[in-house]
Amino acid sequence: RRVLFRSISQSGLSEVLTAIKKTGQIPEATSKATVKRRREDAVSIETPYGSLIQMMKAETLEGTFIEIPYCSPAALLWHTSRTCHRMREFLDSAAAKHENSLNSKWKLAVYLDEVSPGNQLKVHNRRKLQACYFSIVEFGGYNLSQEHAWCVLACVRTDLVNQLKDGLTQLFKLWIKAFFCESGNLSAGISLQINGMDRMMAFSLGYIVADEAAIKHAFENKGAAGKMLCLFCQTTIQKRYAPAVLGMLVPHTEVDHSNLILHTDHSIWQVVDHLHAEYMAGLSKKEFSDLETRLGFNYTPHGVLLDHDLRAIVRPISQTCFDPMHIYLVAGIWHREVSLLMNVLAADGYRQPSLHDFCSSFIWPMIHGGASCPAKNSFRKKKEPDAEFKCGASEALALYPVLRAFLVHQVEQPSAPLRQAIESYYRLCEVLDSLKAATVGTIAPAVFTNQIEAHLTKFKAPRSVNVVARVHVVYYF
Repeated sequence: RRVLFRSISQSGLSEVLTAIKKTGQIPEATSKATVKRRREDAVSIETPYGSLIQMMKAETLEGTFIEIPYCSPAALLWHTSRTCHRMREFLDSAAAKHENSLNSKWKLAVYLDEVSPGNQLKVHNRRKLQACYFSIVEFGGYNLSQEHAWCVLACVRTDLVNQLKDGLTQLFKLWIKAFFCESGNLSAGISLQINGMDRMMAFSLGYIVADEAAIKHAFENKGAAGKMLCLFCQTTIQKRYAPAVLGMLVPHTEVDHSNLILHTDHSIWQVVDHLHAEYMAGLSKKEFSDLETRLGFNYTPHGVLLDHDLRAIVRPISQTCFDPMHIYLVAGIWHREVSLLMNVLAADGYRQPSLHDFCSSFIWPMIHGGASCPAKNSFRKKKEPDAEFKCGASEALALYPVLRAFLVHQVEQPSAPLRQAIESYYRLCEVLDSLKAATVGTIAPAVFTNQIEAHLTKFKAPRSVNVVARVHVVYYF
């Protein structure tokens, strides 16, 4: 029992025991090998679209090929539409609201992320995984905000991905092809059970959603650390490379999106095709590296952008969007804002214990953990002035309106710096309010853009540009 308690949290242990209680059976064999065999038996399912678990071949840096398992989307949807009550509910509800035909296909949403199980503080965590999930846009905003609406396409160890030619972008290309392969082409239509009847349902790729790091590796643009840092912009440059106005280039701290010259799908393909032509022409290594830096893309012949067959399916600009919750709530803009706000609050005499006492004075709803809610203890641990405020995304989502209430009801006669910081935080809360509302409705793009720009303007005004974090990417949800 002591070993069990070291390996699992109390809530996790409770869930395991509850699951055992529901089944009414305790398995006779519980070794890792037995669990593995039973797991493999459970997914050994044959469908009209082949096995549930199939293999794709990826090329390594050594020029050899390795097989990587994935869950066939066609086989999974066929199987779950017949055996999973939740999937049937999602499909039946979507079919009642949305037509589906070869001329009116439903849209797939593909989500990329790196998962880091185990000890987050390890120098090299060999358990990290590159994961790909997918769902159906017609399920609706509320359902798409629920974990059980998303299916797992594949999980591959990051160490293995790093051994592939061009890394994640090659794997991303193979993952996309898995949706439209010979054994189950979702674009041509597959048989699903809708309202108890077999129907041919067709799908197209609708959205590619990820955080900045995953998008960078999926399309191999230079990313946030590069000189030309943004997949979506032709003229945005890191400010440290162009401190003064330089032709058409604009610094990444620009908050007026009308000053940006944006990429299109076609212009992205022009860039990577130009890189390919120059590579084949035999530029020197230094000349070619300088060209990649100027264009903001790496040359990846095994990647998704240089696969001409996929250009009818994958549109890098019109289908791709940053995950807004990642940007704001996963060590993101909200945390940066709170870190700076806490420093200004302390200068006005509102120190961290007062924030903790205010958060602890509420009875928190069960959805956020009730009496044991971790969000209310987020301010318990003292933050040093130069350190970043830290908490999980779910805690941040629960905490942001409470901190707003503290500023409204507890802060009196703030100094000018604190008043500016509070106004910036209020504008940030408006953005987060809109994102939350989007789960049950829609966001008007013009209104949302104005909210983002209003926050960034307020955030930037009293501060040096050196503290403006991730200003640029928030325009492209």
